[in-house]
Amino acid sequence: MPYKNYSHEALAQAISAVRRNVLSQRAAAAQYGVPRSTLRYGVGQKKKGTQTGQSRMLTDVEERALVTYIIYMANQCLPHTRDITRCYIRDIIVDSGQATLFDMKDGPSDKYL
Repeated sequence: MPYKNYSHEALAQAISAVRRNVLSQRAAAAQYGVPRSTLRYGVGQKKKGTQTGQSRMLTDVEERALVTYIIYMANQCLPHTRDITRCYIRDIIVDSGQATLFDMKDGPSDKYL
């Protein structure tokens, strides 16, 4: 089967039209001269820079500080339990003043840890 010639600009416009619900995939493929299978694949792709899952509660710097602290405690032969980690995370968030999804009295749940 021969390949269709189409520009990347035409593909981008077709994907945009489908995502905005202006055209169906079939209509966009016909209008912009893009193969339907290519358009279907392009529409299914996530936009660059999007994240899935829960939003992060710690910044990169805070998370690195937490990891460094846990490693330091392990090197000192002091076991680091979930409760200690929970308290440390709660203290980090209180100090930063950011809004959080978990109860500040109890700290993050075991699901988070």
